[in-house]
Amino acid sequence: MAIRKTTKGPGANYRSTKSGAGMTAKGVRAYRRANPGSKLKTAVTGKVKKVQRQLNVESHIVQDHLDNLNDLLLKLEMILILE
Repeated sequence: MAIRKTTKGPGANYRSTKSGAGMTAKGVRAYRRANPGSKLKTAVTGKVKKVQRQLNVESHIVQDHLDNLNDLLLKLEMILILE
C-alpha cells in the first residue's frame, strides 16, 4: 500500500517545496507502517548551532595536538633505544 503524496491539509505526508520539501513526521510513520522494518527517518533540518560547531572544531584541534605529541614520543623512544 503506497502512502498518499499530499502536501496540503491535515493529512499531509510531504512538505511543500517552499517549506523545505521532504516527508513530515506523520508521513514517515505512515511509510513505516506500510513498510515494516524500514529505517526511514525524517530529515534533519535547520542550522548547526554555533556552540556545537565550535566544540567540533576544538575537538579536532585537540586530537591533532595529541597525534603530534604521540609522534614526538615515538621518535624520542626510538632515539633512546638506539643509544
